[in-house]
Amino acid sequence: MGRRKQLDTQITYCDYTGLPLSPAQSRYYIEIGSKSGKVVKVGTYLSWECARGHLQWQLENDLLNTDEAHRAIDRLCKAAGRE
Repeated sequence: MGRRKQLDTQITYCDYTGLPLSPAQSRYYIEIGSKSGKVVKVGTYLSWECARGHLQWQLENDLLNTDEAHRAIDRLCKAAGRE
């Protein structure tokens, strides 16, 4: 989903649920390793559960390899304080 501009206002949407995020809400990102070895933030999510659900969906549909998905889930859980 990402960001959309409506009536001169930028609105950010959750990439998993499609719900709009208010400016005051904390946002969660998925951190995935790139080919160059850097960790890149991907997506904007309403909660850590949404981000984890999207990672799980990508893993089940073979959009991510198993090792990278598990590393991303570990990073997400540590960032959310859910170890």
